[in-house]
Amino acid sequence: MTAPLIAIKGRFHAPQERYYALFLFILNPEAGYVETATIVVSVYSDLYRLEPRHSWREFENKINELKYHNQYSPVITADLQDRLKSLTMNEDFFSEVMKCVRANATAQLEKMLLLIFQRAVRDNEMTIETAIETVDPAELNAPPEVAPEIKPSTTSGSAPIDTGVTLNVTLVLAPVGGKPVTELKSGDIIMVRIVPMNERANFFIDTMKLRGEKSIKPCPMVLESLNPTDAGLLIRGRLDDNLYGIVTESEKVLVQLYEGPAIDKDKKENTDVAAPRRKNPQTATIREKDSNGKSNLPLVLSGAAALLLLSALAYMISSL
Repeated sequence: MTAPLIAIKGRFHAPQERYYALFLFILNPEAGYVETATIVVSVYSDLYRLEPRHSWREFENKINELKYHNQYSPVITADLQDRLKSLTMNEDFFSEVMKCVRANATAQLEKMLLLIFQRAVRDNEMTIETAIETVDPAELNAPPEVAPEIKPSTTSGSAPIDTGVTLNVTLVLAPVGGKPVTELKSGDIIMVRIVPMNERANFFIDTMKLRGEKSIKPCPMVLESLNPTDAGLLIRGRLDDNLYGIVTESEKVLVQLYEGPAIDKDKKENTDVAAPRRKNPQTATIREKDSNGKSNLPLVLSGAAALLLLSALAYMISSL
């Protein structure tokens, strides 16, 4: 029988910065690694209605919902998400967390997480609450729910996205030669990376063979809608059949476009060959060859000699 997983769910409030946050860790004690590490930060207190006593699934759904509907602060969320991602690869962190879990030392666990969060959110008045819950692996690995339908965008040239699975992605930037994010339009193909924030994302990363040794490989995304929001430009696109990506960009960055192999096209005669340079009519007869492939140069020289001889004879006759 597969050993149960451990969920650490919680929230923090940073009153000086006016931030509210929800976070969720799923640990696999038997395998010795972190299955999921995700967080969302917002300036709206509505998310604080969710308390640690609620189930881990409610935390996961709420975090995904806030990100999906762009009801969060993208910059600080991305910063903390990157920090959590690095922690998932830290064996010491996993060991310390498991010690707290086994000893049911919630206060010690909260102190450790508080120090991590305060490195990104400079707020000495930050408060944190956590709870620990066991998770059935079968429940975690259940097929993901279908994402809600997105209404058609009002942006010119954009198209509605069909129902399907939507994943958080990050833009692949190209400081030299990239396209300004403000100039992107529906139909452009850009490069993105899927954020490995939960089991659902990791499933598609592995299915699409995007997991590298040290990082997630980029993949192309066909843009379908771009909507300006208070938090930045909300970008949605298609990654695959019934699979979509979503990201909010608040900076005026340069984005890497897809540069895959060229599409084969039917070639037409002479369309791919440069036009020949026009030749000097006087030199053309010397350099060109006759129908038998022999050079015309001796014939031309003989004709020139005959003309000179006739001219000399005419001069001699006129002088007599």
